[in-house]
Amino acid sequence: MKSSASAINENNRRFILFYFLIIFAGCLTGLITCLVTGMQIKWFVVYLFAILFFLAFTLTKRPKKFALGFFIFSIPFFIGKQIISSGYQLNTGGPSSLGIFLYDIPLLLLLVYFVAEKVQNRDSAFYLPSVFYPLAFTIIWGFITFVNSVEPMLTIIETIWLCKMAVILIIMTNLVQDKKDLIFVLTILIAGLFIQEIVTFTQAYFQKWFTFTGDVERSTFLEGSHADVFRAGGTVGPHNVQSAYYVLLIPLASGLCFSCKKNIVRFVLLPIILSGIFALIMTYSRNGYVSFIIAMTAFVLLAWHKNFITRHHIILGVCGITVASLIIFTLFGDNLIARIRSTAAIGPRLEGMEIALNMVRHHPFIGVGLNNFSVAMSDVNYSPEGLSAMQQTYFGGEFIRTAVHNKFLLVASQTGLIGFCLFMWMLYIIYSYAAKLLKVQSRFYGGIGIGMIAAMIGASIQMLFDIYNSDLLITIFWVLVSIIFISHKLHSQEGKGALRGRPLLRQALRGDCCERSY
Repeated sequence: MKSSASAINENNRRFILFYFLIIFAGCLTGLITCLVTGMQIKWFVVYLFAILFFLAFTLTKRPKKFALGFFIFSIPFFIGKQIISSGYQLNTGGPSSLGIFLYDIPLLLLLVYFVAEKVQNRDSAFYLPSVFYPLAFTIIWGFITFVNSVEPMLTIIETIWLCKMAVILIIMTNLVQDKKDLIFVLTILIAGLFIQEIVTFTQAYFQKWFTFTGDVERSTFLEGSHADVFRAGGTVGPHNVQSAYYVLLIPLASGLCFSCKKNIVRFVLLPIILSGIFALIMTYSRNGYVSFIIAMTAFVLLAWHKNFITRHHIILGVCGITVASLIIFTLFGDNLIARIRSTAAIGPRLEGMEIALNMVRHHPFIGVGLNNFSVAMSDVNYSPEGLSAMQQTYFGGEFIRTAVHNKFLLVASQTGLIGFCLFMWMLYIIYSYAAKLLKVQSRFYGGIGIGMIAAMIGASIQMLFDIYNSDLLITIFWVLVSIIFISHKLHSQEGKGALRGRPLLRQALRGDCCERSY
């Protein structure tokens, strides 16, 4: 009896000691963070997070799943510390600095788990999605373009950032190993969507931009006095970035809603979808409106084709849209009309497109260098008459230059036609794999396919009129791309077993995934 009691006491002492070690590690992490940032009060949230994270990580029975969930959950929250800066403010065509974001902490743990699993079980299957190939070639080619860069540091910064996206793609597609894991990831994404809607509504109500770190003015390109109407954003980014987030997530949530036969799930998802549409309206993003309408039109057509919606749904939808439109125009009609009629942004954007075309003409193969559009745009070869006063003052105060608001022209001007072809190859593979999910019998995977095709169509439309290069938005984009390939992988495993195939490069060119054992 004494021996068993002493053993229990010994275990308790070890647990208490380990508990205090975890608390100490959390406190130390928070303290170092506060010291590095100059003891700013806003970083107290990171101090508390460090303690709670280490504690929760210790007590949970499935730490890997906890890290995966927290990674997905923390992506939309703009909390980070800048570690490498190029000296330029805001956007130069890509990230102007490198930092550690909140989600990097669980991402690092996931990377450790991934490497540990491969070391311990070298015979385990390694899944390499086909989209990795154009992404890898894009990274290599983007780095090569530094030979033509005005600021090579900017090229290096975005190259590192793209490598991080590749790591996220590999980790996600390999660590999400079954349908339960996928449902878990989707649940966290939808929960994040709901939180972002609350943030947007709060900003719209108080007429004030904010993030959880306390940065207000720096969270947007425009000051309130310059805007026709107040445009709410979120913690993903300012209004245009936040609208792009909604255009990605709402179609996915809609696909899950209409593919699920459980009424309780639909009862939860439908209000989130409707709230998301209302939050999108609060951003007053014309690009977001057009992209969303086109995306949801594609969604309805695909859902009708898959028999996910019926004539009854169409009738209810038309009636609901009619009533909602009347209410919205009654409450916000003046603001919407003022925003739609605003022409302040049109001139600078057309000018930026002309500059981008001049860059392509002068450097058709290698471009002006990855992430170098803004620092090169004043060159007389690209802007013979100089930058207009509106171009210099409209988009961001002290930072007098912006990037072209067209993702396709941005890629072509910075990395040349070769980089543009790689970008289009990447989009083709993403679309082709999302389309493959439409052919499966499973309603679950089919719903993901419909939602993701609609989301990618919306994203592609937005890319025609926006930079589409915000840090957190691109991270979310690649997480959603990962979900497409995870769904294809899991369906293949459920129906046919492990994939077998052709040599890796030929397999990628034909749009097939690769799964190999080493």
